[in-house]
Amino acid sequence: MESAAERKGAVVAGAAIIAGVAALQWFYVVAPLLHAKPLIWQDSIDYVRLSATPINAIFTRSRPPLYPYLIHLLGHHHRILIVQGVVSAASFDILALAVFDRAGRGWFRYAAAAFIACMAVSQSISLWNYSILTESFTLSVNALAVASWVRLRGSRLLVPALGLTAFAGAMLRDSEVMLFLLLAVALVVYGIYSKPERRVQWAAAVCVAAVVLGALYVAAGTKRTSVYLKDVFAVRIFPYPGRVAWFAAHGMPDSVAIDTLARNVPSQPGSAKVVVYDAAKPAYAALNAWFRDAASREYLLFLATHPGYVLFEPFQHPTQSFNSVAPDVRGYAPLGQSYPRLVDDIVFPPGWLLLVGSLVAAAFLLGDEEADEKLFVKGTLLVAIGIVLMLIVWHAEGQEIARHNLESDVVGRLGVMVALASLGVTASSASGRGRGAPDSN
Repeated sequence: MESAAERKGAVVAGAAIIAGVAALQWFYVVAPLLHAKPLIWQDSIDYVRLSATPINAIFTRSRPPLYPYLIHLLGHHHRILIVQGVVSAASFDILALAVFDRAGRGWFRYAAAAFIACMAVSQSISLWNYSILTESFTLSVNALAVASWVRLRGSRLLVPALGLTAFAGAMLRDSEVMLFLLLAVALVVYGIYSKPERRVQWAAAVCVAAVVLGALYVAAGTKRTSVYLKDVFAVRIFPYPGRVAWFAAHGMPDSVAIDTLARNVPSQPGSAKVVVYDAAKPAYAALNAWFRDAASREYLLFLATHPGYVLFEPFQHPTQSFNSVAPDVRGYAPLGQSYPRLVDDIVFPPGWLLLVGSLVAAAFLLGDEEADEKLFVKGTLLVAIGIVLMLIVWHAEGQEIARHNLESDVVGRLGVMVALASLGVTASSASGRGRGAPDSN
C-alpha cells in the first residue's frame, strides 16, 4: 500500500518534471517559431503549388493531400510553423503521459516519460518545425498512434483512435502507409499474445489495414511510385552491370544503352554513382513504358530473390543514395537553431549505443518478476516495426535517405523507451496489469 508520503513525493516529482519539460518546450520549440522564416525545399515548392489545387481534385495529384490542404488553410508563412511546433510538443507530451500512466510506480516511468517528452525538444525532431515539409506533422501523428496503442490497449476506443491516426498519416505521407500496415501486423501479433484483448486488437488491425490499403490504392492510381522507383534504379541498379543484366533478362529494355551511360559517369570516392537517363528522349520511350507498367513487379521479384541485398545493402558505404543534404537529418536544421545539446545527446544517442543499452535492459527484464511483460512486448514490436520500416523505405527510395528514414528511427527509439518503461512496474501494479487482467479503460 502506498503511503501518503510516497504519494506526495510522486506528485512533487511529476510536477517538477512537467514544469521542466514545459519550459524546455517553450524556449526551444515554440518561442523560436514566433518570428521564424520558413525553410523552403524542393518538395516545399510542390506542396505550396498543390495547396492551390481545387479540393475536389487534390486526391488525384502527385502528393498525398493533407499537407497541401493545411497550407491552404494556414498559409506557408510562420503561422504553419507555429502550429507544427505546438502540435509536435503536445503529441509527444500525450505519448509521455500515456507511457507514464501505463508503466506503474517505478522510477523508470519518470525517466521514460521525460525522455519521450524531451524528444520533441531534440534537434532531430524540432528542426522539422521550421520547414514546409510533412515531417513535423508525420512524427506527431506517429507519436499519437503509439500513445493510443499504449494507453487504450483493452478499450474499444483503440479502434477509432488508430483508424483516425492511420488516415491522417496516410493522407500526409506515402511511407506512412507501410508504417501503419506494419502496425496492423503488430496488432494481430499482440492479439495472439494477449488473449483478453484479442478482439479489440484485431478489430483495430482490420480498421488500420482497411484505411491504409485504401490510401495505397489511391497512390497506385496516381502513379506516384513510378517516380520513386526511377530514383532507386538510378543509384542502385543502373551503376551495376550485373543488376542491369538481371532486369534485362526480366524484360527491361535499353540495357545496352544504360550500361554505356553508366560507363561514362565518373565515380567519386565517398559518393554513390548516379546514372540518370534522359526520359524526354524518344530513344527511351520503351524504358519509360516499362517503368510505368512492369518495373514495380520486377523490382519486387528482384528483392524477393536477393535476400542478402535486402538485408545488407542499406549498410554499405558509401550510402547508396543521392541529394542528401548531410549525412544525417541535422543538415536540414536552420542556421543558428538553438536547442539543448545535452538533452539532444541523451534522447538521440548513436544507434549502436541504443541497441547495446536495450540488450542490457532486456537481460534485466528476464530476471525481473515485477516487470510488465505486456508493455515490454509492445515496445519490442515497435522496435521491430522501426527496423522493418527502415528496410522498406530504403529499398523504395533513392534520395535523401536520412530524411526519409527518420520515421523508422523515431518509432524504433520510442519502442525502446516503451520497453524500458515496463521495468518500472511494481509488484502491486504488475499483479493487476501484467498477469492477464485486461484494462478497463
